Amino acid sequence: AQHSGALDSAIEAEREESQKLQQSTWKLVEESIADLREHQSDALNSRVEAESEERHKLRQDAWKFVEETSSVLRDTLNSAVEAERAKRLQLQQNTWKLIAEEISNLKAQQC
Repeated sequence: AQHSGALDSAIEAEREESQKLQQSTWKLVEESIADLREHQSDALNSRVEAESEERHKLRQDAWKFVEETSSVLRDTLNSAVEAERAKRLQLQQNTWKLIAEEISNLKAQQC
């Protein structure tokens, strides 16, 4: 009976030790899962922030391209308008010169 009591005590002690070990193992598993989730969350937040910064940079680059392109187009258009004005002015001058010559010729014929 004494052996049976000692054996029962040893079995009970082993069961308690096993239960404590199981509880501490589960606690470690839960902490590890929490750490992994936090790490994943940090990694995800970092990736989202990096992608947001990349989108912002792309948006800035796009606006810079639009501004540069519109500047070139504006300069080209201004040059074309200026060239057209110069042609029109030259045409007007030539026309007035022809009119003056014609008037001069008519006056010469009348005399």
